[in-house]
Amino acid sequence: MRKQSKQLLLLNIIGGIAVLGSYVYGFMGSEAQIESIWGGISSAMRPYYKISMLTAAAGYFPFTLFFLWRAEDTSSWLGGKMGGKELLVLYALMLFPSALWLPVTFVLVASPSFFLWLSVCIILATVGLASLGLLLALLTWRPGRWDAFRVAAVIGCVAFCVQTVLFDAIIWMIYFPTPWSS
Repeated sequence: MRKQSKQLLLLNIIGGIAVLGSYVYGFMGSEAQIESIWGGISSAMRPYYKISMLTAAAGYFPFTLFFLWRAEDTSSWLGGKMGGKELLVLYALMLFPSALWLPVTFVLVASPSFFLWLSVCIILATVGLASLGLLLALLTWRPGRWDAFRVAAVIGCVAFCVQTVLFDAIIWMIYFPTPWSS
């Protein structure tokens, strides 16, 4: 395994532990506290969220494995404009804000304020934009070269983007009560 692949793997291990740790911490709360993070998302919409979350989690693996195995071939990312450092930045912008989302949202629910609401919006937007950046990198990598591995990576990343962009950064924020709407 080469240097950039090792760095990406290490970032995923540290970031993954941070994300999973934040969820373990979050779901150790009371049932009312856990319910509160749904905001205004109706019980009828929640099954779609849950399916999307599982699909996004499953989709994370093929695109991350693709980047791990092809991380050294940076001359082909975005026409040579994106290298291994940019790939690491996109992953960091996806993983570490993801680890912050649940704890910051619990604080927002307990003490609503414009600053906390804006922080959650920025967190979700950052994760969504980083996810789209990874999708763009996948789509532009060696434009004429498509194999089953790359197709699986793109499908997985699209599923991840549906969750992080559509469900989290757009729909969730629309339905989550703002501090001034109470």
